[in-house]
Amino acid sequence: MKTICFVTIDPIEQRRRFVQSVRTAVQAGFDVQVVSIATEKEQTWEFPVTRLQAGFHRGPLKFLLFNFRLAKWLLRHRCETIYARGLWILPAVRIARLFTKARVIYEAHEFFAGHELLLRRPVRRTVWMGIERLSIPIIDHLLTVSEPLAELYRKRYPRLKQVSVIRNLPLRRSFPTFTSHSDSGSDTPFTLVFHGYFHKGRALPQILQAMAQVRTKTARLMLVGGGPLEAELRQLVTTLNLGKRVHFHDFIPHEQLVSFLSKADLGLALIQPDSPNRTYSLPNKFFELVGAGVPVLASTIPTLSAYVQKYDIGRCVNPDNPAEIAAAIDAIAEDAKQLSQWRANCLAAAEELNWEQESEILKEILRA
Repeated sequence: MKTICFVTIDPIEQRRRFVQSVRTAVQAGFDVQVVSIATEKEQTWEFPVTRLQAGFHRGPLKFLLFNFRLAKWLLRHRCETIYARGLWILPAVRIARLFTKARVIYEAHEFFAGHELLLRRPVRRTVWMGIERLSIPIIDHLLTVSEPLAELYRKRYPRLKQVSVIRNLPLRRSFPTFTSHSDSGSDTPFTLVFHGYFHKGRALPQILQAMAQVRTKTARLMLVGGGPLEAELRQLVTTLNLGKRVHFHDFIPHEQLVSFLSKADLGLALIQPDSPNRTYSLPNKFFELVGAGVPVLASTIPTLSAYVQKYDIGRCVNPDNPAEIAAAIDAIAEDAKQLSQWRANCLAAAEELNWEQESEILKEILRA
């Protein structure tokens, strides 16, 4: 039985795609080993997980120490395939490859050369891009999340052996069996939802500014999640006098998320194209909304607009323009017939856009 070592510097509790990939390997009959960083809150999994201490919460020493310990672990265990999630562990993987014949699958879930954090730090960018460039010869298969990102990697590294797209799709079995929405009345809330981390680049201040301009009196916004912008967003809600229209909600467990989202009328996936990484991103929140049967107000970035147009499941707007966002919300709220059709189209699209379908691609790659 082939042994596959899945390795990441992130807590796996926060990485749904990574966990789904591990479970897919288990279902396909592989012997699986998982290596993750040690954290205070650790979940028990149905597969073996080794936790490595980094000693530091952030900074160069965290990455240095984790890679040192990961390299030692990989050299001891001699996996036949190393599945490496992200740029930050490539030093350890490269060292391991020098002394083993392990096949390397590199999950480049982002375009790290265009990551906004590296763009603002030229020295750090030079170091990490050098590490990625030097690692290209040992990478047997690169996986990423969208075709535009795959094309960027192909152009940047023509020597890559193989590049495939595996999208961040939710599990089909997590979808609601039906989505029930009553006809909108004069007093029926029109519910909008954003879910995920409150980070920059997701147009959250612009969404709140738009809510202050929305004419639809029944419009209500749920902000589900948390993160570094939460205090700023709560202050903005107060400043804009949106206390009765905007509600914050804690993170929802993954297994309950899609069912929870299905109660909304319109989902928000307004990624701002403020870096090459975001310009070509394809966030899992978009597919979670589709799986829940919720039409989407999305950004005009190429990846999202292509899906919105292909499946006819919503509308695209400029995420940096609150007035345009507000006008779109009002227009959608007033067109019950269109909203109903989009909802039906979402449910139809979800039959194709789910992990059970997508995981077949991963199984073939792992078996190669």
